Amino acid sequence: MRTLNQLSILSKLTIIKFTTLILLCMATMGPPAHASEHWPQRPITFVVPYPPGGTSDIVARIVANRLSETIKQSVVVENRPGANGNIGANIVAKSKPDGYTFLLCDVSALAVSPTVYKSLTFNPETDLTSVAMLSFSPFLLVTNPALHVSTLRALVEKSKGTNADFNFAATSIGSISHLTGLEIKQKTGAIWQDVFYKGGSEAISDTIAGHTQLLIAGIPVLAPHIQSGKLTALGVTSASRIELMPNVPSLEESGIKGLEVGAWQGIFGPRQTPNEVVSKLNSEINNILQLPDVQNKFKELGADTKPMSVEQVNTLFRDEAKRWSSVIKNANLKF
Repeated sequence: MRTLNQLSILSKLTIIKFTTLILLCMATMGPPAHASEHWPQRPITFVVPYPPGGTSDIVARIVANRLSETIKQSVVVENRPGANGNIGANIVAKSKPDGYTFLLCDVSALAVSPTVYKSLTFNPETDLTSVAMLSFSPFLLVTNPALHVSTLRALVEKSKGTNADFNFAATSIGSISHLTGLEIKQKTGAIWQDVFYKGGSEAISDTIAGHTQLLIAGIPVLAPHIQSGKLTALGVTSASRIELMPNVPSLEESGIKGLEVGAWQGIFGPRQTPNEVVSKLNSEINNILQLPDVQNKFKELGADTKPMSVEQVNTLFRDEAKRWSSVIKNANLKF
């Protein structure tokens, strides 16, 4: 028979075990729901899934600098290139959804990835959360001057000639610039062979050297070569001409209807990122995009600011996925 002293000791042990169990449960449950109300409490990371110096990287640093001022926390830009942006996207998709890790990338490239890459380890539509849209910057269609064409119509006609031997420098297989070239071929009947590169710099160098005859890429990387006369600009892939290059016609006015394409820079977070964080970051980003100095910096890149609601970003993402899936299907491409 237990003494009163023994029973007292047992009671104390039971209380200690019960208290320990409660503390363990609380630890595994994570932060309370209201923790997002005090976001952010530490630095935020923007993962850019491309090398430094490109449009996404430049846009990320412009926005990160202003955002750090408004939220009173550091915003770090981390470049994680590879697999046409999918390595960095996968890192964010697998990150803890605590509101401190986000993906800043080309929305169209992200939307087309499931169609192009069959072995993705993440699903952009279900593993990522739309947060905000930043900008839109159209592409340029350029040729080597030795081709002696100055309009899209002349390019199409010459490509159909009996002695034509045109090579299109695709910055990477399945990239949006590659798919834009395919859409131009589908809508005009132009004829050329695609030559694939691992990045834009080599594709541009080979086109300047005459090893390839034409390519499509972003304005910031092509503008210096157009100004120096090393490349000829045939058109810009926007609905109308752009302020940065007023003498270059849009492909729309050159006869290709509905070809508004370019780099849509957007921000995504891991799935289940708190709605309060997404809403607050969307609001902060949209306010930054209204600032005149930010708009001017974007214009220097040939880009326009594109503030959107979260739902508008979702709609654009779905539309881009549908559009490029159709282009790939019509071209009977196998990656």
